[in-house]
Amino acid sequence: MILKVKRLPYEGETMAAEGVSMAAGGKGSNQAAQAAKLGIPTHV
Repeated sequence: MILKVKRLPYEGETMAAEGVSMAAGGKGSNQAAQAAKLGIPTHV
């Protein structure tokens, strides 16, 4: 999940996002991709 904001929030500040999108990626996807390269069955 990717949230679009005008700036980074200050410590303790709550902000509203201007937009939201979903995309594959991150630590879990990287680990699954590497495991698949080693021949281990994976799915995300």
